[in-house]
Amino acid sequence: MSSFIVGLEVGQPIIATMGETFELSLSKNILVSAATFLPYSLGAFGADWIKNKIGKKACLNTGLALAGGSFLAGAQFLGLNGHFALWNNPNAQFYSILGAIALASWGGTLIHSSLGPIISDISRNTTELRRDKRIAFTELGEATGLLASYFFPLLSTEVLGLDWSAPFLFSWPLVAMAAIGVNTSRLRNFRTPTQAVPPINSQQTWKQKILANPYVQLIKTDKAASYLLKGLLLLNGIELSLNSGFLLKLPSLTQSTSSQYVLGLAQFAAPYVMGSYLGNKFLKWFPNRNMTASAVLAAVGGIGAIFCTHNVYALTAALATAELGLSAAYTLSFTKAAKKPQTQDRMTSLILASVVTAAAGPYLLTQLAQVLIDWNVVSAATASSISLIAIPGLLSLWLLRTFKKLETKNPISTREKLQTWFKKRSHR
Repeated sequence: MSSFIVGLEVGQPIIATMGETFELSLSKNILVSAATFLPYSLGAFGADWIKNKIGKKACLNTGLALAGGSFLAGAQFLGLNGHFALWNNPNAQFYSILGAIALASWGGTLIHSSLGPIISDISRNTTELRRDKRIAFTELGEATGLLASYFFPLLSTEVLGLDWSAPFLFSWPLVAMAAIGVNTSRLRNFRTPTQAVPPINSQQTWKQKILANPYVQLIKTDKAASYLLKGLLLLNGIELSLNSGFLLKLPSLTQSTSSQYVLGLAQFAAPYVMGSYLGNKFLKWFPNRNMTASAVLAAVGGIGAIFCTHNVYALTAALATAELGLSAAYTLSFTKAAKKPQTQDRMTSLILASVVTAAAGPYLLTQLAQVLIDWNVVSAATASSISLIAIPGLLSLWLLRTFKKLETKNPISTREKLQTWFKKRSHR
């Protein structure tokens, strides 16, 4: 249930409707995505410190309190209760909603960063495959929460007769249920033993201090960790750029709000759930190439979407295929992090921090689209297609190359290959 709460991204599914309600420009509308994912990534390192300071279970509870409080505040004070009404100052209301989304996102970070170590602790006397499957299952729980997020607006408008703003109202009781479950279970509130950190030498330069950081050391000494992080930075930017582009483009492809919610669910939420499940299966089907297999799916869908931007159903199918692969790869990344228990906390924090590109990628590409629109180079629909579908679609090929390198036994960069070649030449 806690992993379900992590998936409750209540702002992203209604990004287009919120933009129309507040009459936002494209560049301002994308701030909904930034508020959702930027705190998630920036809070990852703080979450690592908090969970080792107060314990894993206490950190999980803190995250639930932040998420539940934010959803409740949104429903009670910001008009997000299914009967939305604009304030006299709509600008202040919009930014207050962004603040509530950001706090809920930070709570999700604390929850997510605690789940992997807790599952590893529960599974310490089981096989590695059993542990990996359990961790992958928590990602399936998160995917189910995401599915619910995309279903909430449809439930609110088509079944209950409310408006688009009800997702906050639906979410906070679910957080309360998760909190009850966590605190009636027999989870240990443990801390991961950490290696002693050498005292900081005041004579060190800022560069030496950065290189001595444990996160930097992990990336520097573990090539697999380095390639995984590079791939995830690409993955998150691609995933949310495609999703944001699709949601913002939907009003120009279909005028039915209900159809927009259904297609958004079909493009992102449903394949996200299926991809999380598929990631679990890929552990068995492709034991040595599961990340590569996921990236192949992402590349097929991403490239295919470039040629389908004028057909809403073909575009939905192509982007759903891309999301299937991206979701599977993200799920599998947590099983990669669990391979070394002594670095799992740091690696999990890096995985969560990689979500920064889920905020930065769509934001930067949207700025490009806004420039094209302002300069009257192309129409708004074409600008969105170029920036938020074509560019991330092409980047999916780079993602495939990165994950392929990750899963080779000795991943060697182009720079290292050139250095080796020059050394051999000099010896001759």
